Amino acid sequence: QVYAVSSEERAALVDFYFSTGGAEWRRNDHWLDVTDPCESGREWFGLYEEDGLTPCQDVVDAIVFSDNNLNGSLPSVFDGFTNLKKVSISQEKGLVTTLPDSIFTLSLKELLLTSVRLDGTIPTTLGNSKGLQVLQLYDLAFGDGLSLRGLFPDSVGELQDLHTLAIDQTMLDPVFNPNLWGLQSLKTLILNNAFASARTPFVFPAGVCNLTALSTLALSLNLLEGTIPSCLASLQDLELLSLQINSLTSTLPAELGLLSKLNYLSLYANSLEGTLPPEWAAMTNLVELSVGGNKLTGTLPPELSKLPNLRQMGFASNEMLGSIPCQYGLLTSLALLYLDHNSLSGTIPEELCSIRRLSDLTLDSNQLEGSIPACFGQQWDINHLDFAKNSLTGQVIDMSAVSTLFSFSLHSNSLHGTLPSLPANVVLLDMSSNRFTGTVPPSYYGGTVFSLDLSDNSLTGTITSGINPEMSTMKLQGNQITNVTEEVCDLFLADLRDNPLWCPPLP
Repeated sequence: QVYAVSSEERAALVDFYFSTGGAEWRRNDHWLDVTDPCESGREWFGLYEEDGLTPCQDVVDAIVFSDNNLNGSLPSVFDGFTNLKKVSISQEKGLVTTLPDSIFTLSLKELLLTSVRLDGTIPTTLGNSKGLQVLQLYDLAFGDGLSLRGLFPDSVGELQDLHTLAIDQTMLDPVFNPNLWGLQSLKTLILNNAFASARTPFVFPAGVCNLTALSTLALSLNLLEGTIPSCLASLQDLELLSLQINSLTSTLPAELGLLSKLNYLSLYANSLEGTLPPEWAAMTNLVELSVGGNKLTGTLPPELSKLPNLRQMGFASNEMLGSIPCQYGLLTSLALLYLDHNSLSGTIPEELCSIRRLSDLTLDSNQLEGSIPACFGQQWDINHLDFAKNSLTGQVIDMSAVSTLFSFSLHSNSLHGTLPSLPANVVLLDMSSNRFTGTVPPSYYGGTVFSLDLSDNSLTGTITSGINPEMSTMKLQGNQITNVTEEVCDLFLADLRDNPLWCPPLP
């Protein structure tokens, strides 16, 4: 009988089976017990047509495994796979392997190794796979001396069909091979934490501006230093730009505002200086803007209110001054707004209540004054409110209508009056270091709250009804509470100091 799969290819598959611990795979349907690996209805599990979805029919175009308990290593010789176009192996942490030289002598179009343990270097034979379109070595687990290391071989410049290069969590030498910048088909370049061997910062590669087809550029966690080149504005197809967690020190290029297709921009956690360019308001497709964790100064540009699709805006942990522009209330698509840990002043604009989709608002650790606008007590979709460490005054409005609220922090202000009513679903509550008076409502400790901090106020009365059995932390120190239940006394993370009450000593 003549089989579609050649004897050489079948032998290579058998070698793959034994090299990767096939007997222990979660699924090894029909392997070895059927002569033809692509026999209809009895195909060997993991063998597919080039699409990686249709079981193989005539020849083995693709080998695809995910979370199938592969162990051992890839076979050192791949020569028998004469028709192979795709290798995709993911979620196989038991696979400890090098990249075989011979895998790049095939007519591969896609090589995807995700969540495996890869060791050794990128073979110099890389350039032999001239038809390679996707090279993804992603989410690699390194440790115990194992990691992909060394240099990008010069032959990378031969991969003129390559449109996706994604490598992360490796210890490659901190050198960008200049031949990378000649890959004119490249649309996705992801090198996150790819140079973990670096001990000192190295310069941001301006050559990336030659890759004019790029739509995704991610170079995060790489100790990159120097300036963000303004020539990035020439990458007119760019949709994602992530340079977070590096050592970049320049100002923010106003020219990035020319990237009309950009929808994700993250420069978080660098040492960037200067002000936020109002020209960025021209990036009207922007969905996420994150420049927190830098050294930015100046004021918040009201022009950014013209970004109609923005869902996340993060300017936290900078040195920004001035007031929060009331125009930000026009950002009706915004869900996450992080302005904490700056030096913002003035009052909280009530216009922020117009952002009906807002779920997270952090304004803590600023110099905000005045009272909390009454509109914050309306029915809307807010989940997390943090106004801590400001100079807010006045009474807190009734919050019981905000049914989605689960985290509420007002600590270290000058708020007074009685504790506000809360919705039923709050789990994290911090009202400490204010001037609240009166008793503690039973909903604060008998409902869903499991972390409660009311310390350093002037609260009185008792806590004598049952507490939430899930309560993990209750801080009441520095008040005038006269009695609590035994349950409170027995809480491991209860702090009752400086109150006129007594708990029996623990046995």
